[in-house]
Amino acid sequence: HTVIPQRANLPARKRLERLRQTLGADGIVTEALQLAGFPAPTILEQVEALPADYVVIGSHGHSALYELVLGSTTSGVLKRAGCPVVVVPSSRKRRRVSSRPGARTRTEAIIA
Repeated sequence: HTVIPQRANLPARKRLERLRQTLGADGIVTEALQLAGFPAPTILEQVEALPADYVVIGSHGHSALYELVLGSTTSGVLKRAGCPVVVVPSSRKRRRVSSRPGARTRTEAIIA
């Protein structure tokens, strides 16, 4: 994985910082990381490096056929994480994610 330079993708970085602050206000100690790479392996690397107690990850709600043929970040993390994984369904209103096999996509995960 690659750590994204601070000036890159500023809206995402701001969103991560707001989330970190919100969790911190509730007494939850967090570290906000914005990484580049294939999502499932990158998330799993962080799960092992911390080590994580659990992962909270969003689901894009693709069809069963899509998941069967292409797989998904959420499925990959569920199958390989060595800790519990909580899947939060997303609304259909969010932006589409690339469906190209092997494409780099944006995935949000909270690793605790």
